[in-house]
Amino acid sequence: MAQDTSTATGSPPPNLGGWLDSTDHKRVGLLYVYAALGFLVIGGVAGFLLRAELAETGNQFLGDDYGRTFSLHATVLGVLCLPALWVGISSHLVPLQIGASRVAFPRALASSFWLYLTGGVLLIGTYANDGLRIAGVTVSAPPAAPKGGAAAANTLWVTALGMVGVASLIAAVVLVTTVATLRAPGMRFERLPLFTWATFASGLVVILATPVLLAGLLVAYLDVHFGSRLFVSDGGPALWQHTVWLFGRPEAFLLLLPGLGVACEVVATHARRPLLGFAAARAALLAFAALSLLAWASGPSAVRAIAPPTSTVATALAALPLGVLVLAWLGTLAKGRPRIHSSLLFVAGAVVLLGFAALNAAIAAVVSVHGTAWSNGFLHAALFSPPLLLAAAALHHWAPKLWGRQLPGGAAALTALLLTLGSLVHSGAAFLLGYDGQPWHAAEGDGDAFTNLNRLASLGGALTVLGVILLIVSVARVAGASDTDDAADDPDTVSGLTLEWAAPSPPPPHNFDEVPVVRSAEPLSEVPA
Repeated sequence: MAQDTSTATGSPPPNLGGWLDSTDHKRVGLLYVYAALGFLVIGGVAGFLLRAELAETGNQFLGDDYGRTFSLHATVLGVLCLPALWVGISSHLVPLQIGASRVAFPRALASSFWLYLTGGVLLIGTYANDGLRIAGVTVSAPPAAPKGGAAAANTLWVTALGMVGVASLIAAVVLVTTVATLRAPGMRFERLPLFTWATFASGLVVILATPVLLAGLLVAYLDVHFGSRLFVSDGGPALWQHTVWLFGRPEAFLLLLPGLGVACEVVATHARRPLLGFAAARAALLAFAALSLLAWASGPSAVRAIAPPTSTVATALAALPLGVLVLAWLGTLAKGRPRIHSSLLFVAGAVVLLGFAALNAAIAAVVSVHGTAWSNGFLHAALFSPPLLLAAAALHHWAPKLWGRQLPGGAAALTALLLTLGSLVHSGAAFLLGYDGQPWHAAEGDGDAFTNLNRLASLGGALTVLGVILLIVSVARVAGASDTDDAADDPDTVSGLTLEWAAPSPPPPHNFDEVPVVRSAEPLSEVPA
């Protein structure tokens, strides 16, 4: 591959080829971010269509395409958008946080992006075929093997999902190996920044869980393309469900885990003091990752209970590390000298939504909500919206390192408000629908309450869409700007404690002119860990 031709300050060259054939982890990370935001638009449009359909009684315009649109919305957010957004942010920042000049396998990381992008485009393309046989977000039944165009669509769906899975596995191996082998002198494991810890733990879970999914997809490919019928024989459907959920349940946790590391970094930086209980927070992140691997133990009989903590005791225990982290954040802000920064607003919104989800999970422990719209509310309040808010916090917090400029604070505050308020309204309406007994992801329901609550949910969805649009516009404006004069290496509005703030903004291809000596978990702070 051609070598990068970045300037000494790290700004991108004018030619497009400098991006397309780059092996610089920072550019590859940004490509992941841009692609993930593009997929977010597609998933958001699909979600808006669902809410518009439900705003009135009767079939409006989706008709028989409602189930396929629902699956597209969930697949794009849960498979193509949020995981890739974290891969992009981690690929850019983790080497900087550990004092490395590159990632362990630069060409492998670049290849993973193009494999992910190709697989993602193909995966979305399968939803244009009316014959696609995919059972919604749960994928509780193995892909069918019909004839004609539908068979081709199912074969392509399995192939595309496999490509995305391989890409995520490669990226995880690259990031885990980078952390394990390329740390700066003095950067012992116990001194790793908490975002790097969260990325490292997430990568280990992906490395353990993804090969199971890939093996299952290989068998599914034999079924849908060659008619082997391995997953439709005796015990086959249960085997498929275990295969999917040994990957899918941890994946639900991993949508949030990197964001918890982001929140730790944001709170410590803008409280202007090291995080209280650093060791406890690190243990909480590792416990959260470990619990994600136990979540599949509910088995096929509970496959529809996809919203933790309603499936097993193991998933309910995930509230404990979350509680430890929230207490650490609050204690750090109370003991520090906090300053208002846009990234803190996104973290606050995520905490509010997680608390709202936990409250409704407690209610669901005594009220039957199985198979109702309650799960839709929990998915958005706990698994989709908080990770998106925390990813937005990361983009705003590390904008000087990503683009050499700050993202506009006023637009950021409005974005945080729209995303938080929209998610609260949407999820709250879905919770009420669930308590009323309305079925999950149904196009029609009973009574005026169904229509009115769905109109309220549609209002929340519209606010969320506006927030997403504003976020993407802000990123596009900063990414497309030609000057980077407003971002110092460590801007006064950031004053970070970790190594990435010792690099120029944006960093050059070699990342550091000189790596500071690492003697604590906050190498740029005078206060030792």
